[in-house]
Amino acid sequence: MKYCSGCGEEVTQKIPDDDTRHRYVCLGCETIHYQNPNIVAGTIPVHEGKVLLCKRAIEP
Repeated sequence: MKYCSGCGEEVTQKIPDDDTRHRYVCLGCETIHYQNPNIVAGTIPVHEGKVLLCKRAIEP
């Protein structure tokens, strides 16, 4: 990957904040481009009027 799909600026590889791996990051708009991201979704049944919500450690 050489250019950002959002703004067209060059991208570089670096480790974003709150991450542990090198990612392509746009030098212009600072968009992080994840390669082959895994999409995870699930449902939890409501129990006693409560719902379980989970949050990723890293923004997609």
